[in-house]
Amino acid sequence: MATVVGYATVQQAGDDLTEREAALRGAGVDRVFVDRLETSGTGPRPQWRACVEGLDPGDSVVVPTLGVLGETDRVVVEALADLSRRGVGIRSIAEPAIDTSPQGGALYDIVAVFEGLRTERIRERTLRGLHRARSEGRVGGRPSVMTAERMAEARRLRARGASIAEIARSIGVGSSSVSRALAKHRVGADAPEAEARVFFRDTKPYEAPATLDDLEGPARGTVDLPHSVYWGPERAVDLGTPGGIRKAYQAVLREGTAADQTRLLNREVLRREWNELALPDRVRVLWESRFPELRTRASA
Repeated sequence: MATVVGYATVQQAGDDLTEREAALRGAGVDRVFVDRLETSGTGPRPQWRACVEGLDPGDSVVVPTLGVLGETDRVVVEALADLSRRGVGIRSIAEPAIDTSPQGGALYDIVAVFEGLRTERIRERTLRGLHRARSEGRVGGRPSVMTAERMAEARRLRARGASIAEIARSIGVGSSSVSRALAKHRVGADAPEAEARVFFRDTKPYEAPATLDDLEGPARGTVDLPHSVYWGPERAVDLGTPGGIRKAYQAVLREGTAADQTRLLNREVLRREWNELALPDRVRVLWESRFPELRTRASA
């Protein structure tokens, strides 16, 4: 017969567990595991580990809400993935739609719910970041090669009838840069109060380890990308193919924490493949400024 257990958390600062425990008992659990956390909601969770380790495939965990599984969406999704690998279902009292017990749905339904929540949280944080950036007068995008001096010279030459190509050769930049800059100047002359744009890619935080020597991930074989790094299908990636390496390394460099990077990336593979990876400009600048040897390889 399948075992059904309950799990809850309680803050050490006098949080009352009675109501939650009663709800879990009412849901038919055989035993309730409780972790006592710091006031911030963080801290070790030995009872969660004991709860999970004692379950067999086909068993289920009932929780008051999915939020008890971790302090961030990333941690919650990783906990759900761990239960799925073990063949253990989970049911949430506060979120009836969340049910992967034998009577409930599949894990991908829960992941879809969390992807929606994650997208909404990213949207809210992005809007706050954009508002803050605008209030501080910051404009998104990489610095233009068209400096004030080059722009003044480009306008002077254009007024004398020079072509875009002639201007580009004269000031030492690409024709497309000259064309865009002159077009923006014309728009700016017509609408001087036009609002500057700030993009999410210019505010999103990226991470990198302290040293390349910290990257001790596998150099070959198959790796499973966590949901927090790659939300698409086929998360198992073959590092024996160029396409597999680029898929894994681009995802981890863009979305992974420093801890993810040290676990999944290999320093020698990264050095070898660096020039072939399609990365956001800010990711490349971060890594090349922290590890100049990558910049040297890029310019070689």
